[in-house]
Parts: sequence; structure tokens; C-alpha cells
Amino acid sequence: MGEQTHIRAPQQTRSLDKKAKLIEAAYELFCERGYYKTTTIEVARRAGLAVGSLYAYFKDKDDLFLAALDRYDARFDGIRADLLADLSSQDRPIRESLRSLIEKLIEIHKETKALNIEIRMVAYSNPAVRLRQDAQAEVVRSAILQSLRANAGRLRDLDLEAAAEVVDELMGGIVHRIAFGGTAVEGERILESALDALCAYLLPS
Repeated sequence: MGEQTHIRAPQQTRSLDKKAKLIEAAYELFCERGYYKTTTIEVARRAGLAVGSLYAYFKDKDDLFLAALDRYDARFDGIRADLLADLSSQDRPIRESLRSLIEKLIEIHKETKALNIEIRMVAYSNPAVRLRQDAQAEVVRSAILQSLRANAGRLRDLDLEAAAEVVDELMGGIVHRIAFGGTAVEGERILESALDALCAYLLPS
């Protein structure tokens, strides 16, 4: 399958619609099947377009994958921003806010299971994906730190920067374990134990 060297920058509404359809189709297929099992032909077919149209806007599958990650990040960032704002609120128990955040993250990761699993693998061979992954990780850590600072008066005496790293690592591990399986223990039991651990670490005894 040839690669087109001159990528079209869409200007007219029709061209923008075609590109948007291709990105949406790629996002759906990467979420359903992952990066490696998805072909550009399948993406074009899902979008209802000829494969030549795809190569008018994207030079290869990696370029399309980055566009699909933009789509993923936009959805993920909006939801996460709302949930972290809730976590920063003084009007709700911290345990309830943590539960809402983790449950929503689990839901999103289940919806995008194949994509999430393969992002890490693709990052090893694609520096652009690795940079995106690192940037997203930093956004998450910064948001958690901001939420901890907003709740400093309700927390025990902590090194908040270090605590943000710990909370990020614990939540990320729990989300992945529950969303992607690999354990015989019921997800709700894991979540409750994780909340116990987080609250014991963050809150005064």
C-alpha cells in the first residue's frame, strides 16, 4: 500500500467532514481491535470512503493513529477535568470523590480497551506516541497535585508532590487491573480495598 507524500490540509467543509469521518472510524476500530489488527483499508471502509481518500489526509497508519489519539485525549480530558474538579471540591467526602473518579476512569478504559492496551506497545516503536503518552501522564499528575493542594486542609501532613505520584500510581494500577481483568477477585472488592488504602494514606486518622 503506497504512502502519499503530499498530505492535503482540508479547507472546505466537505474535506473537513471526510477527515473527521476517517478519524472517527479509526478511533472506533482502534478501540475495538487495537492498532495492530486494524488496517487503513478497514478504516476507509468504516468511514464509507475510498482508501485513496485516507492517504489524501494521512501519510500512513501511524499518522492516523496520532489523530485518533487526539480524539481519545479530547474525550478523556473533558471527563477527567470534571471529575478532578469534583475531587477539588470541599463539599463532598474525599472517599466519594475518589470513587467517582476511579469508576469513571474504569468505564472509559473498558470502552477503549484495545486502544489502551496497545498505546504502550506502540509507544516503544513510535517516539511521537511516546511523547504524547508522557505528556498525558504529566497532565494527570499535575491535576492530581492541584486537587491535593485544594484539599490540603482536609489531608494529613504530606509531601503533596510525592503524594500526587503515589495517588497517580495507585489509581492507575487499580483502574488497569479492574478494567482489563487479570484477577479472580471481584472488581468492587478491589475498588473498596483501594479506597481504604488511599484514604488511610491521605486522611488524618
